[in-house]
Amino acid sequence: MTRFLVMLFAMLLQLFADNVPKEFPQSTLDFDSIQFQQDKFVSTLVPVIIQENERILKDRKFATDFFSKYNSDTIEGRFAKTDFDKMMSVASKYKISDPFSKKEYDDKIDVVPVSLALSQAALESGWGESRVARRANNLFGQKTFTGKKELISLDGEVKYAFFDDYMDAVKSYMLNLNSHEAYSEFRRKRAKAKIDNRLYSGISAAATLKNYSEIGRAYTGMLVELIQNRFKSFDDIKGVYSKSGFDGKFLSTMAKM
Repeated sequence: MTRFLVMLFAMLLQLFADNVPKEFPQSTLDFDSIQFQQDKFVSTLVPVIIQENERILKDRKFATDFFSKYNSDTIEGRFAKTDFDKMMSVASKYKISDPFSKKEYDDKIDVVPVSLALSQAALESGWGESRVARRANNLFGQKTFTGKKELISLDGEVKYAFFDDYMDAVKSYMLNLNSHEAYSEFRRKRAKAKIDNRLYSGISAAATLKNYSEIGRAYTGMLVELIQNRFKSFDDIKGVYSKSGFDGKFLSTMAKM
């Protein structure tokens, strides 16, 4: 399947599907089936990733509008209660240390490159075929320490987070990158790219994630290679799709793939 068809299928899936699928189809060992599995993996995840990025942008817009509406001299008692309560909820969600620091909101609430999310999901889940992916919908190797909704590894040493579906897994993964202190470099370089009006590519982002895996820089090297070989062009789809349909940039972007 060409990348154009993969992308077209992914976009149509978001337009017409009512529910996020629970699992990817099982593949066999022949090449055609493996290719089908990987294409299905991509076409399933792309609309989920885009949808979650859209939700993040809504949070970002709310925070931006809040600071535009209330200047730095506004005291707590002058905030509209609904605005204040929602702002505190957003601050808690993204682990904002200073709820009145606009810069912290700007740094933490932003999108994750599509190519990065795809490459990490493919690498961590074996293209959706790992035991953890199939039994716990956990595509990003996320661990849990709460004792709730967990899947214990076969050796009994690791507890993996359990998710209801792939949307929950993607949501948790993106929130992790946007809030955990281990990924401050990821956010800092993303914010700098935005200030410089540059695309924050998956390759640039991958280089900052040495703390995501115990193998450190070897892990980032694997991500970079996967993005370079398979997913680099997916960063170009930013802004070409919305729930209302395709805009004029879509076909021209896909034609280059």
